[in-house]
Amino acid sequence: MTAGVLDPLIHVPARLRIVATLAALPAGDVLSVDRLRGLTGLTPDNLVTHLRRLEDAGYLQTEAAGRGAGAPATVALTGEGRAALDRYAAALRQLPRGAAREVRRPPGPHVRVGDADRDAAAAALAEHFAQGRLTIDELDTRLGAVLAATTHGEISRATWDLPDVTGPWSPPPATSRRRRARRGHRRSPAARGH
Repeated sequence: MTAGVLDPLIHVPARLRIVATLAALPAGDVLSVDRLRGLTGLTPDNLVTHLRRLEDAGYLQTEAAGRGAGAPATVALTGEGRAALDRYAAALRQLPRGAAREVRRPPGPHVRVGDADRDAAAAALAEHFAQGRLTIDELDTRLGAVLAATTHGEISRATWDLPDVTGPWSPPPATSRRRRARRGHRRSPAARGH
């Protein structure tokens, strides 16, 4: 594999998870396939498929742990597997900043939101209020809509005419805290600490 090129075998997220998990072990140590499955969260069939691909490439070695039927197999990363992971990591570091991140499209208007989405929108509204784009009455009305939103479309309707605000945001004004106490709303652990 040439420098700067991502290894297509390791670049598959499930196989990267397998190789990275095994690389955390000291060289020469083995892990049971059952334990590896638990650590990676892969289904048994999916794990076996990926293990075969990695073993065929020489990146790992599997062995039966015993002679009895049903004995768990073990797996270990080979020297070539460790070297491949090192090359992969070096290639990632050479990518332009941000290129390694997955490009995400904005969620559709019917996609449901969670507490973090509502909190982020509320923080953005507070910043717009602080910058003089909203009156206190507008802030109160829009916060009510944002904190009661169940979809991204509902949040968009409350913020459609405001510019995108980036950077750190100040906490929402105290008037919005009363609105947060609506039924079913749980504050994030970070917010509880303040």
